[in-house]
Amino acid sequence: KPESEVNNLIFAHDIDRKILTICNEKNINTVITYHPAVFNNFSDLNYNNSYSLPLEYLKHDINVISVHTALDVCIGGNSDELAKIFKLQNIKTFGNSNENNSVGRYGEIDLISKEDFIKMIERNLNTSVIRYNKYFSEIEKIRTVAVVPGSGTQFLSEVPKNVDVFL
Repeated sequence: KPESEVNNLIFAHDIDRKILTICNEKNINTVITYHPAVFNNFSDLNYNNSYSLPLEYLKHDINVISVHTALDVCIGGNSDELAKIFKLQNIKTFGNSNENNSVGRYGEIDLISKEDFIKMIERNLNTSVIRYNKYFSEIEKIRTVAVVPGSGTQFLSEVPKNVDVFL
């Protein structure tokens, strides 16, 4: 409820039944999450589909505040951090999430082979699981890189044409 006062809060990556139980046991009325409880319209909420969990939080008067997109697009947020991690130069934005902010960043790196680029991703993101498409197999050198936190699939059509790789 907009008018409710926060008496206790908890941070979580996502809402789930365990967090709901903790909230009820510890008199917590506000949950701050990264992922939103609902990605579609609030009108989709009902007890007959996968969106029944957010209704449980509402029923118990527990506020849920999600920072997902705001944290991705804000100055110094996840998009900017990815640009910094990959040492992008001449950074520009793309992928309008609203009229004031863009979710994507793109820029240039020193010319690099695709094999070395994969190693850089593994090192910079501390992962050994890299998926790529047929197009990536065909390129030899990479200079221009675009980044979006999360899947970014809804922004594919907005990726600038001069980009060699989209992460």
